[in-house]
Amino acid sequence: MKGLIARIEILTAIILLGSGFASAAQSQIPIVIGAGASSIEKIAAEELSAHLQRLYPDQHFSVATSAPRGVAHILMGTATSLPA
Repeated sequence: MKGLIARIEILTAIILLGSGFASAAQSQIPIVIGAGASSIEKIAAEELSAHLQRLYPDQHFSVATSAPRGVAHILMGTATSLPA
């Protein structure tokens, strides 16, 4: 399980760097999980938030259950827990 979480964190960091999150003026970046997310997904989202906070101290990464409109965010989950 730790290997899976580490891969998710690495992929997310790569996506963040590639999309310009690191230099964005926005200071709040929610990590969105489904309302019915499993406990493993919730733990993974919290860990991802903590790791990203260490990588990008000028940004704030919080865990949320709904995606805000017009705001950059990170979606985390499965097809079942976070349907499109």
